[in-house]
Amino acid sequence: MWTAGLHSESSPPLYYMALGAWIHVFGSSEAALRSLSAVASTFAIFLVYRLGVELFDRRHAILAAALFALSATEIYYAQEARCYALLLIPVLAMLIAGARYVRGSGGNASLAAYIVAAIVAIYTHTTMVFAVAACGLVVLAYVLADRRALLDNRVTSWIGAHLWVGLLALPTLIAMMDPLQRQQLTWIPSVSLHQVGAVLSNTVAGTLTPGRFPGGILAVAVVGILAVSIWRQMPSRRFLMIAVAIPGAYIALVTFVSLSVQPILLSRIFCWTVIPLCLIEAWALLTDDWLRPIAVGVILGTVAVGLCYQLGINPDAKEPWREATRYVATELHQGDLVVLAPGTDPAAPKYYVPKLVHVAMLSSEALAPSQLGIMPGLLGVPGIPYQQVASLINNPLSRTVVIAAAADTAMLPDLLRVTRPPNESAYFPCRGGDNQPTGFACGIAVLVWRQLPAVTERTANSGATASAGAVE
Repeated sequence: MWTAGLHSESSPPLYYMALGAWIHVFGSSEAALRSLSAVASTFAIFLVYRLGVELFDRRHAILAAALFALSATEIYYAQEARCYALLLIPVLAMLIAGARYVRGSGGNASLAAYIVAAIVAIYTHTTMVFAVAACGLVVLAYVLADRRALLDNRVTSWIGAHLWVGLLALPTLIAMMDPLQRQQLTWIPSVSLHQVGAVLSNTVAGTLTPGRFPGGILAVAVVGILAVSIWRQMPSRRFLMIAVAIPGAYIALVTFVSLSVQPILLSRIFCWTVIPLCLIEAWALLTDDWLRPIAVGVILGTVAVGLCYQLGINPDAKEPWREATRYVATELHQGDLVVLAPGTDPAAPKYYVPKLVHVAMLSSEALAPSQLGIMPGLLGVPGIPYQQVASLINNPLSRTVVIAAAADTAMLPDLLRVTRPPNESAYFPCRGGDNQPTGFACGIAVLVWRQLPAVTERTANSGATASAGAVE
């Protein structure tokens, strides 16, 4: 993860190192794996409160922290064994340090805290390069507008801090430019209005809230109310810097990169923007204005709807590996070979079926596990040519299982055209908070080929005859 993995894996290694240490203490059960994110997200509530105190007062801070704790989006990521909940901690530390630095308090301590937090954030998720860049540019513009900052060297100190961040984060910054990492992201669709709307709905109204209705409508209503509230009752410049300008600059940078270099516009990389969203919502709810009752209704209504869908979650909100592997448990253990489609990560079936032995991945030619990527290399999953899989399936004595994630299902018709029909097939879709299949491609297809009955019967009869002969 720290050497060749930096180039071939698009996610930096820090979260995986933290999770590895967590596993040594708490084990590798689902609850243990998810608990790191739950603990990190819970601690982030306290940091949201500290940021609120820094920008406003205790009353605003408590309300912002409460809104963050009730955010359906944050509850969703707090249950994942992924880096997004842990990412909140360095991001919040960055924002707190930046807010203190522009206020002129903390001095070198604030600057040092910012440097450490920025480096940790970048090594937790690659897109934090854009968050650090956004924070650096916005804070620099703020201090340049302050004449006192020019006298006390805050401008040069801030620039120097980012030079240190760039130097210490250089390995992952270089790896970002590697074509291998770009190839890992080819599945991300190009930017479209539908995708932008999905990001907005998932971030504001909750990941499991249906996108068009009510999620999209509520998200637009919340953003509209907050924009009007800011326009009518302009908050302090420092608050606007942290809660509006920095996330705004981040969104602009991500959009620019998605349009010009590589699409990366995914809802999950915006999960940290719930922090400034909750700060603005708390400010709007406590601002004495005729718009306040409307803001209360829209914001609290959105929170309630998001929680309704989030807390009514079914087990299939993510790829339903548990259900799919249980469905073919016998075949997975007794089959001659389990074949994974090229883009189907072997980590999930290996986790849910730890004793799975005869497993391989479809590839253009026979390849060693290490040639297929990090996870196949770690788990010892080799590559098997397409023609060999078809030949094995067509063998009447073989028992074969093919598993394909949603992104790989397009290759199944080509396989079925050159093989005998499967004895059994099933598709397990991901489901949203309304228990309906998700609008985006997400799920697992399972196809099972068993021994042909005639062959099985003939084999059994041959065995019985041989046994009878032995007795005689």
